[in-house]
Amino acid sequence: MLSITAWADTHYVATNGVGAPPYTSWTTAGSNIIDVVNYAMTRTAERLVVVSNGTYYLTNQVSITALTIQSVHGRDVTIVDGNNYPGKPVTNRCFNMSGQDAAVLDGFTISNGYAGDGGGVYGGGTNRNCTITLNTATNRGGGVYLGVLITNCIISKNVAGASVVSPK
Repeated sequence: MLSITAWADTHYVATNGVGAPPYTSWTTAGSNIIDVVNYAMTRTAERLVVVSNGTYYLTNQVSITALTIQSVHGRDVTIVDGNNYPGKPVTNRCFNMSGQDAAVLDGFTISNGYAGDGGGVYGGGTNRNCTITLNTATNRGGGVYLGVLITNCIISKNVAGASVVSPK
């Protein structure tokens, strides 16, 4: 189990969330990671988005700068799914990170992302305690591409190259 430190500006996501901004407690948690992250990105304090167990299907990439996104119980039970499947392909990577060390992903399974570069994670930042699997990139970095610091992660079964097909 991961320990979570409450920051000055903490926002919550749960699969059964029904809340509205500012998403500052479990009773007001949002159900869509993108909505909660986008709201948190408008804040000026140090920001933390805490995500409960479940599978979160994306309709677009999650873009983060100067923000930490952390699961409550880790990568085995908190999945971010890019929603790219055979017969229903979509073009969206899971995470687009910028802000170098200020952007942090902690404790997720990141799968089924699809993009030109970095189907799972693209950009700069820190990725720790994650499993990055079954992502596709038509060019480079099926799972991860560019200056991401990777700590205690499992990266497997990702595909990159000009003639790739969905790995699942």
